[in-house]
Amino acid sequence: MADILDSHMDLAKAAKSKAIIGQHKKALALYREALQHARQQNAHSIIMRHYSECALESMEQLEQYDQVESYCIEAIKHYEENPPESDIAKKDLAYLHQRLAFIYLKKGIKDQALTFADCAQSIATAINLDMPLLPKLKNWASSALHMDVGRILQEQKRHHYFTVRKESKTG
Repeated sequence: MADILDSHMDLAKAAKSKAIIGQHKKALALYREALQHARQQNAHSIIMRHYSECALESMEQLEQYDQVESYCIEAIKHYEENPPESDIAKKDLAYLHQRLAFIYLKKGIKDQALTFADCAQSIATAINLDMPLLPKLKNWASSALHMDVGRILQEQKRHHYFTVRKESKTG
């Protein structure tokens, strides 16, 4: 019985192990399976949100930008219809805007990147949330220079944008 109850957690741990070594395609499949098991087991919404966040990270690193964009837009629409009341939900909304800003920057749509970066900054300021990549993101989005995706990814990793990484305790 314990194996059944822990199956979504075991799948998520296996997914994170794959993501850490750069096997994001395998990680994504495992995250999706973990989400399915978690839904079947009526896992808490925080767990579901965490698994979704991890899956988004792998999708972003696989350059599945359109899928990440769609997810973020839908989540932001949800918050527009159901305004976040807690700081945790507001933090989630700020990070959704930041992720969308990065997706647009990577796609070369700088005006959209800047718009969503500004939204993330506004929310972050309101709840006193430090988002150290936002100033750099806004500089890149407002410059005339082309930003290489590899360089953006390097900065994201340097500033711990991704939660699933070797040095984190995400188990």
